[in-house]
Amino acid sequence: SNATKAKIMQSISSMVRNHELSENVFVSLPQAPELLVAGLDPASASLSLRSKTLFFLRALVTSDLAKSSQIQTFQNAVLLVADDSYLGEAVAPELREMAIAQLENLLVDRKGGASIILQRKDKLAALGVQRIASLRALKGEDRELAQVELDHWENF
Repeated sequence: SNATKAKIMQSISSMVRNHELSENVFVSLPQAPELLVAGLDPASASLSLRSKTLFFLRALVTSDLAKSSQIQTFQNAVLLVADDSYLGEAVAPELREMAIAQLENLLVDRKGGASIILQRKDKLAALGVQRIASLRALKGEDRELAQVELDHWENF
């Protein structure tokens, strides 16, 4: 079930994140990129699984230990996040905020993530214009709740 998969992803993430040896071993596994892509798949993964997988991916590609080769290993997962299925209007706000924050970090970290993101620059620019306009149009409490996402989009 998706609930079990989400718990497994969270467990793997907890064992791997911020542990250099564990991270190196995980990244070198041929199944690692496939595992993350499967956990991010909007067609089959639950919101909980997608959220936990996105958190794990973000930790892997933006950690201090991450190398350019590591970011390239997870290129397909990053490209999956750089799409409507994570950044569009219909996506859960917390997932959308986490996704744009990750892309923003990859764009500025100088470890090669920018080259992956630039593969989707036209789509991301169009999405960014739409999201910024939508977020700026919000009023009151809705605007306050969306402020972090708006900041990420404007920085991106």
